[in-house]
Amino acid sequence: MPQFIQPQSSLTGQLTLLLATTIAVDVLVLSSYAWFAARGGQALRASGVARWLERIFGTALVVFGLRLLAARR
Repeated sequence: MPQFIQPQSSLTGQLTLLLATTIAVDVLVLSSYAWFAARGGQALRASGVARWLERIFGTALVVFGLRLLAARR
């Protein structure tokens, strides 16, 4: 149990409040992460950086694939 739960009070009410608070904070934080990620994605696509990143990472994946193909057990 969390240290701030009072054992002499209603446990169900306290845990319900704790659950509701946790869910509200999580929704707020994760929604802000999603909003910032969407804005960042739009900025990358608009600037043309995404095209270069796709080329770089695509090349890296091809190189790693070739190294795996050439690897011996």
